Amino acid sequence: MNEEEKEHIRKNFERMQPEPVARPVEIATALLDEIEITRSFSRKVQQSQYEPIEMFASVKAMVSKDSDINAISEQLQAWAVDQVERDLEKYNKPKEDEIPF
Repeated sequence: MNEEEKEHIRKNFERMQPEPVARPVEIATALLDEIEITRSFSRKVQQSQYEPIEMFASVKAMVSKDSDINAISEQLQAWAVDQVERDLEKYNKPKEDEIPF
């Protein structure tokens, strides 16, 4: 994957992110010793009629309450998006025996 493709994925990822809400996270983490963060991403494309391609990735991490939970969550989400986009690149190609027009 070249730098231009990585930048394109990063910009798309940033556009999809909601505005962070830190205060509720601070309240919830004050009550826990350990936190489980799970992030996932899926995407479906229609390569041709009746041939959908759907990719899904999920990742989970256990972190201590002293960790930067928002940063870890963002990194996990970026990983999930990257995995889905890479897999779509592999499978979303024209079939060799078809004439593309």
